[in-house]
Amino acid sequence: MKPAEDITVTLACNNDCIFCPRTTLEHVKVRTPEELLPRLEAIRRGSRRVVLTGGEVTLIPSAPDLVALCRRLGFREIALITNGRALSDPNLASRLVQAGLTEACVTVYDLRPEVHDGLTRTRGSLEETLKGLENLLDIAARIPLSVRVNTLLCPSSADGIHALIAGLSDQGVRGFLVADAVLSEAFSEPVPHRRVREIASAVASDPDIDADVTWRGFPLCLFRGLDVKAEPQAIDTTIVDDRSLDAYYGEFFSNFEHVQACERCSEPSRCPGVQKRYLESLGAGEIAPIDASATPEAIARDLEGFEPWPDPGRLAVTPTTACQFRCSYCQVVLGRRHAAPGVLDRAVDLLLTSSRRRLELQFFGGEPLLRRAEVMRTMDRGRDLAAASNKRLHFTITTNGLLLDGDLIRFLEGHDAGVLFSLDGPRDVMERCRPPRRKGSLPFPAIERNLEALIRSSVPYFVNIVITPDGAADLPARVRHVADLGAQTVQICYALGPDWTPEARAVFCRGLAACAALEQDLRATGHRFRIQNLGSHAEPVILSTDLLVDVDGILYSDAALFAEKALPGLRDPYRIGSVFDLPSFDDLRGTREGNLEILRRTYPIGDPTRRTVEQHLEMGREVQAALDSIGDAPRGRTRDRNPLLET
Repeated sequence: MKPAEDITVTLACNNDCIFCPRTTLEHVKVRTPEELLPRLEAIRRGSRRVVLTGGEVTLIPSAPDLVALCRRLGFREIALITNGRALSDPNLASRLVQAGLTEACVTVYDLRPEVHDGLTRTRGSLEETLKGLENLLDIAARIPLSVRVNTLLCPSSADGIHALIAGLSDQGVRGFLVADAVLSEAFSEPVPHRRVREIASAVASDPDIDADVTWRGFPLCLFRGLDVKAEPQAIDTTIVDDRSLDAYYGEFFSNFEHVQACERCSEPSRCPGVQKRYLESLGAGEIAPIDASATPEAIARDLEGFEPWPDPGRLAVTPTTACQFRCSYCQVVLGRRHAAPGVLDRAVDLLLTSSRRRLELQFFGGEPLLRRAEVMRTMDRGRDLAAASNKRLHFTITTNGLLLDGDLIRFLEGHDAGVLFSLDGPRDVMERCRPPRRKGSLPFPAIERNLEALIRSSVPYFVNIVITPDGAADLPARVRHVADLGAQTVQICYALGPDWTPEARAVFCRGLAACAALEQDLRATGHRFRIQNLGSHAEPVILSTDLLVDVDGILYSDAALFAEKALPGLRDPYRIGSVFDLPSFDDLRGTREGNLEILRRTYPIGDPTRRTVEQHLEMGREVQAALDSIGDAPRGRTRDRNPLLET
């Protein structure tokens, strides 16, 4: 028995699409009304999402009641796959949404009536479909409703796919799925892979398309080197008996086969290969294997020399994506989105489900202190809940320091809290690297005054210095400036994203050695100064396995957010789930090996981002070697630690 989210409610339809695989779906449709509730309950036991599909679900007179039933069963996400024709009646569209529908996926093959209606074999179908889509978009403009468009690439629609995505994107559609047609006796007209790649490339490079476009069902190697999101051919259905399920899968995947080139590919278990009828018509000449460096053996080999990371029992939350600065090296997509109080509360609740007695909640951003009241409220609540659970919950605030005034410092002194204070060096460095969002001079004196007040307080802290390739030579001088301000603990970070050439990497590593010598000189004069990195084994940082909650409550492996500009497209593969759905914090943290595998699969050889991944992996290797050569004796450092967690 197999749980999944899709349920085929009916095979009745008011279109007669020439490529519809209805005979296959006979295996998995709901045969009687009595079957419906047990299947929905089975889905609900494993998921809070359900997808109602057919045939055409909107033809069922009780469709709104079906949606309402899903809501009563506790589904948070209720999606509908539809041709949209019946939704040209605005009353039906409204009733479905009022009943609890959260997502509508409307199938549109082409914006040209002769093409769309030809594929549906139903005159006037495009007009009704577009009216239904318009009604859904009108509703989505007023209340939360996700509206996506599904389309299918075949010879007659190939020339119109780009125009369809561009045109409907202009109308407000933000998600598209472009699927390959499953060839059969009834429909056996493949589109050459070369042509598919041309279309995908044109869509991806169109600056006027503001939408997420996914290409599904094509051989994954087809898109190598393109900045597109691709998914393998896959089907899914809710629980049915094993015999029917085997027949369903067997009939569907019998259309595919792996060719000789697939033997050298790292994706054979994920990609079913090429359609047999495609090979009969056009051959296998365009099939090329995906980068084999993503294999488990290659991953293990490339991580040799890096020590395993301990699980720090840490969760980061994002109170806001707003920030007063636009740092040149920042890879976070900033904006004006804020986390609702319930998101922060649920993040704390999730963290406290851990079996650990000692935990950390880190406030990230944006600049979290722009939501100062929410941060303080969350800390008060978290402190009380942790005490009631006989746990220690430490709080860390990551801040640019501008809003860290005396009142807040006194508040922190009354809590188990510390500060990661970002300061990259003297004023000229800050003005160059961290310009304010609004025009005007950098409020540098206020930042340094707040740091000096923090140093005088009893609040644990460390100063975080970020180095870009063009500033690597200044590293020792920047550290010396921070030490002269009275800081006792410094963390040195290299910027993620910029081009770290071999020369720049060498300069940075020499700078680390110079900073180690500076630390010893300062300690010899009685200054209790330490550089946190020395003795650390936290490389390579590009493979960070920390956990970060976005403002909407979705939990990710944190590089999906803190490195989003440098590593675009990681939200889906790095997504763990909603904090409202995850039952326990334990075992959510992934591994470096898993993250490297995801990165190499997401950015195959030829993809521009792949160079960034490999370069930063090499950067991590060289930095770790430099730290190891400096050594941690006689300091006796604890490896990969956060000094704010020290007792």
